[in-house]
Amino acid sequence: MPPPLLAVALPTLLSRLRACRSASHALQCHALLLTSGHLAASPLRLSNLLLLALASVSAPAAHAHADVVFARLPEPAARDPFPWNTIVRLHASVRPRTALLYFARMRRCAVQPDAYTFPAVLKACGCAPGCRVGLLVHAEAVRRGLDADLFTVNTLISFYCRVQDCRSDRVAAVGAVTACAQLGALEQGRWLHSYLEKKKKIQPISPRLLKQMIYFEFLKEIE
Repeated sequence: MPPPLLAVALPTLLSRLRACRSASHALQCHALLLTSGHLAASPLRLSNLLLLALASVSAPAAHAHADVVFARLPEPAARDPFPWNTIVRLHASVRPRTALLYFARMRRCAVQPDAYTFPAVLKACGCAPGCRVGLLVHAEAVRRGLDADLFTVNTLISFYCRVQDCRSDRVAAVGAVTACAQLGALEQGRWLHSYLEKKKKIQPISPRLLKQMIYFEFLKEIE
């Protein structure tokens, strides 16, 4: 006869949670965490782990259930950027508008973004139509001093390269080359500059200016 759910040890449940490979498995783990009382005893840690497990499963059911888990977060967890980053990243590729709505809610709730926030949000911007929101997010990252983070810069480059329907292709081109300069990626910037000139017939900035931008970024790093 199986032991009652209350007797299920937390390490066992955590092991099952980390091994989740399907939406049904994640939902079973959630049910066990609820009925065992472990989720009530440690809501912040376990809600975050549950969201991570659901984010690792690429299934609509898992994403829908993640929304439910997120909606029931206790106040301390709702003030932490980790669950917000996770839910934005979960929706970024498949439901980019939903991801951006979560980011908007995050700002309204005065939750401070961190270095993991903007790569997830910019990924959503790259999957959404248009580039205006992405430009605003880039500006927000600059305002908060998080635009020089390696992952953020790489996502910025990816975003600007993927944008196809901006009113001005040159806006996206300059943004992409600027992101290369912030990263100090001279070779990547040269390749991107050459690609834009030859394939898109756009000259975002002069090669000399690109070198200067990268040089000044380097100076800022060593000052």
